[in-house]
Amino acid sequence: METIIYLFKVNIAIAIFCLVYRAFYRKDTFFSIRRYMLHIILLLSVLYPFMDFSFWMAGSATMTDFATSYKKMIPEIVVYFSESDATMTGASSTALSSLLYYFLLFYIAVTCFLLLRILVRAMQIIWLRLRGESTIIEGVSVVKLDIDATPFSFFSWIFINPDMHNEKELHEVLAHEMVHVRQRHSIDILGTEFICAICWINPFVWILKNEIRKNLEFLADNCVINNGDVDIRSYQYHLLKLAYHPSNLTLANQFNISPLKERIMMINVKKSSKVRLIAYTLILPLALLFLIINNISAVAERVGKNNQEDFVFVTVEKMPEFPGGDKALLNYIAENINYPVIAAQNGVQGRVSCTFVVKADGSVSDVQVVRPLDPNLDRESVRVLTTLPKFIPGEQRGKKVAVKYSVPVRFQLKN
Repeated sequence: METIIYLFKVNIAIAIFCLVYRAFYRKDTFFSIRRYMLHIILLLSVLYPFMDFSFWMAGSATMTDFATSYKKMIPEIVVYFSESDATMTGASSTALSSLLYYFLLFYIAVTCFLLLRILVRAMQIIWLRLRGESTIIEGVSVVKLDIDATPFSFFSWIFINPDMHNEKELHEVLAHEMVHVRQRHSIDILGTEFICAICWINPFVWILKNEIRKNLEFLADNCVINNGDVDIRSYQYHLLKLAYHPSNLTLANQFNISPLKERIMMINVKKSSKVRLIAYTLILPLALLFLIINNISAVAERVGKNNQEDFVFVTVEKMPEFPGGDKALLNYIAENINYPVIAAQNGVQGRVSCTFVVKADGSVSDVQVVRPLDPNLDRESVRVLTTLPKFIPGEQRGKKVAVKYSVPVRFQLKN
């Protein structure tokens, strides 16, 4: 369950960051800044569920008030323990657990397949490097391809078929691919492939992957054009020429990566005003919001401990458990409860809704009737619940805590 919660948090963050990116940043020309911001987006999405700032946040009066309000808004989780309800609840819980278990197995299987695909594609490139002939072009070591394929690079390796290009085109290709090599763009590509393998179910992660790939090409094109020794018109015609030579090597930096139309538009677009850099500060409050949401429960826990020694939770990561489970609890109540004679004579039957607290040591305390039925039945309910033996205590963030339960006690006359 914790794994599923973690994946949920990561995918929600990626989805929101992706929407913000496409709304505010994808059309400007700050390619280097966009590259690093995309790094931050993915890293923060993956790591923020592990970041615990609750100690620092609990020291803020504003955060203390917010955490207290948050706890008040959480609806109480009611656990019912009547025999028929327990059977239905137990069956539903078992079915749900099985469904989540098989879903997680399927999810992991797809992830493993995608990771294996990354390995296979990397091995394809390594195999091309091992069997390829090295040569020097314009002082750069490249691997000669003997197939009709677009030029590409992978880390420090540049692959090219010299027979497909004239001298001017070779210069343009090398200038472009050397940008990828010097700026280590293959790290970005491998990183996004791994993130996609882990979060494959999320369509937004695939959108971000495409945005990262496009931005790397925009960045390389921009560096080549700004270098000044490449004719812009010739460079664009060369891109069009290679558009008909696709490559299946998705881990590589390809000279003619699609969409070609966007690359040509970015080559000719007017440089963005530096005033637009202010928009990049918007990512900071969004990142802070994710950290606050992730830590608010822990802050509420610390606030509770600071303000009240016996803070009682209504929901925790690991709920208390009666020794032997729910069925054993039902049996204990059934064996120890006595139907008040006067209530039976008057034909009174039904449910008495009670609450009690399972303390951090597992003992039961503070038994109360929250929905009375009959004074005699109410007293008997309180009496039997007061005698409950110790539970296995509940836990929150690895610590034993007090947890509140709501338990209806059923009184039913035999027909």
